[in-house]
Order: sequence, then C-alpha cells, then structure tokens
Amino acid sequence: MNYRLSFGSNRLLVSETTQLVANYLETNNWDETKSFGIEKNVVNYPSSASVGRVVHEMCVRLKSLTQTELNFFANADLADRTMLCWVSVCRTYPLVGDFTERVIREAFWAYRECLEPLDFEFFIEEEKAAHKELDEISDVYVSTMKRVLFHMLREVGILSQHNAMQGLLPSPALLSVLEHGKNDANLYLPMR
Repeated sequence: MNYRLSFGSNRLLVSETTQLVANYLETNNWDETKSFGIEKNVVNYPSSASVGRVVHEMCVRLKSLTQTELNFFANADLADRTMLCWVSVCRTYPLVGDFTERVIREAFWAYRECLEPLDFEFFIEEEKAAHKELDEISDVYVSTMKRVLFHMLREVGILSQHNAMQGLLPSPALLSVLEHGKNDANLYLPMR
C-alpha cells in the first residue's frame, strides 16, 4: 500500500467541513457536495484550482466517516467535530494514521512531555524502507507536511502551542459512535 501524501496542502478546516457535511446530509450525493463546496468557495481561497483541490480532499476525508459518524458530526459540539475531522485525516492518510498510532500514541503512553517536529522527520526516514514513494518527495514537501501535521495536532488538542503532549477528552456520545463504527478511536485519539 502506498501512502497518500496529499494531506500536506490543508489543515483540519472544521468550519468548512461542517458546511460540506450539512450539504451531504441534505443531498446524500458526494458529487453534488463537492460542486457545492467549490461553487460556494467554502475554503475562501482566491484560486479556483486551489478551491477545487482542497474541497476534493475534504470530501475524500469525509467519505472515510460512516453515515452514523456524519449524522453525529452535524449536531456535535466543536470539540467533537474537530476530533472527527482528525479521525477522518488519520483514516484517509495512512502516513498520518501510522504516525499517530506508532509515534504519538507510544509517546503519550510513555508519558513523554513533548513531541517535536524531528519525531516526524525520523518517522519519515524509518518509513522510507517500506514506502519507496517517500524517497521521491522533496525535503521542502516533507517540511510542508510536518508544518501542516503539527498545526493539525495543535488544532485537535493533542499538542499544546509549545508541543507539549495532551490527552483528549471526547464526549461519551462521540466515543460510542466511534466504538460502534470502525472502533479506531483508541488509535487516533490519545486518552486515558
């Protein structure tokens, strides 16, 4: 399996994702939802090419959520919506999911105080043996992925602004939805 590396172009975009979820629940059609997101420029980008690319990626992420998770998302509070966006990123981009499961989760359970960008660089280097596509990306793109990933980690609350590790506290309702779906909350949401 090749890593999908296109997460480096955007962040969690929770507010924008909320608009797409509402449209999808209304239309039950991903093509219409994608068109809606592009026409309304939900990401508020100046370039139509950027809008199309980012809205496409957002829809790909949302397709990783179950119907029950999407229904829950529509009425969830901001914290739970943010965590669901993070789960969708981890499911869509196995590189992020693997990093979360193998590095972040391990650091969290080992009571490490901080997670540094260097941890991601080491992870990329280790993964190059199994994922040749990582050899083909530039150092600049690795730097972009790292910057975006650490922004998302702060946005969801796994890291503080100073990269201190923090546990998450999903609502009991979100945990129930995740456990009755793909049951991967424990892989992507560090919590005790």
